[in-house]
Amino acid sequence: MGCSRSIVILITAALVLSPALACAKEAAAGPPAVQREPVYTPNEYDIKSFVYRWFSWLDHQVADFLFLYHLSKDDLVMKLTEATLRSHDDFKKWYQGMKDSIQSNVYELGEIKVSRLPKDRYKVDLSVRWKAKTHKGESLDSKFKQSWVLGVSGSGRLTINRYIVRKSK
Repeated sequence: MGCSRSIVILITAALVLSPALACAKEAAAGPPAVQREPVYTPNEYDIKSFVYRWFSWLDHQVADFLFLYHLSKDDLVMKLTEATLRSHDDFKKWYQGMKDSIQSNVYELGEIKVSRLPKDRYKVDLSVRWKAKTHKGESLDSKFKQSWVLGVSGSGRLTINRYIVRKSK
């Protein structure tokens, strides 16, 4: 019985000390070599996926922070039919006003054309049909042409720099 007890103690000690010894070896070896992440370059489908996600968020009237994460902080110009937005604060005020007046809405996307621009930027041209119902019970149905310019952060986050909306027939 004493022998098996000693074996259990040795096995337990080995299990407890093994991770600690491994950590000590890593620490003694110094910091790991810095590995650079490959630069992320979105393709056409990544851009289109982002566009669809953006409009899905608008359909569901999600929290504004999801949009703000993808709006440029330094170089934003959003020319909407009813306002021009140049900052996150402008967007938050506009978006809250939209949620206060629109009960439900849906965006139907037509053709989406993606073009690459210099300096990791992309131009997106698309057609949109917006159907909405106001809190007052009014039905809205409008068509728009939109033109966006997107940038890409070092981590691959797409950001909107320009967002131009024109009413169409």
